[in-house]
Amino acid sequence: YLLIIFSGVLAENEVSQRTRALSENEKGNVPVECTTTVSNSFFQWYKQYRNGSILFLILGTSEVNVKDRIRASTVVKDNRSRLSIQGVPVSDTATYFCTASTVLRV
Repeated sequence: YLLIIFSGVLAENEVSQRTRALSENEKGNVPVECTTTVSNSFFQWYKQYRNGSILFLILGTSEVNVKDRIRASTVVKDNRSRLSIQGVPVSDTATYFCTASTVLRV
């Protein structure tokens, strides 16, 4: 476990998701979109289970990142990313959310 603290650096970043809740038939496709107010951000997508545990899914840093049935399509210039999950089984029932970060170059 590594903790890095940058003292004296403060950045405010608002992240929003348009999809609040949705249901899908088994084997369907689920899209979730996330936007941020900060330019040149990269997105991290997570899945939170009912018991509170959180699983990192995929990083959205470029046009398209794919990992198994999960795809993150990111448009950096528009500050947005879309998570798509293909062929959802019942076991995919969870809360999905994103975070956005910016690389600080000093």
